[in-house]
Amino acid sequence: MSIIRLFFIGILGVCFSMNETNASKDPFIVKAENYLNGLRTWSAIFKQKQPDGAELTGKLWVKRPGLLRLDYDEPSQSKLYIHDGWVVQRDDRLDETAFIPIDRTPAGFFLDEKIHMNKKVKIAGIKKEKNL
Repeated sequence: MSIIRLFFIGILGVCFSMNETNASKDPFIVKAENYLNGLRTWSAIFKQKQPDGAELTGKLWVKRPGLLRLDYDEPSQSKLYIHDGWVVQRDDRLDETAFIPIDRTPAGFFLDEKIHMNKKVKIAGIKKEKNL
């Protein structure tokens, strides 16, 4: 779990503008790509910060390529699924379901057959923190 946490903190913290050539040669990026490409099925507990400062928690399941399920803990009644190229967001409280093409979301990056960090994201920088 800590390696995945480190990866997500690293990826989410570094997405957006390092030169692609430099990023693909960085040892941290190569190590992260190799690690992720070795994972086919995994799960994690997550915490998501909302724009208003509230935090949501839940559980995430991934089976690469192409499958993802995200269940939010109470009080949220939202669920998110990815299957056959679609993100399906279900809100039981509102009795609504939304369908979004996966290529319009960042989730597709993690579900590809082979993950390449220099193709769908741009690396702005790398920050290593202790105890992750």
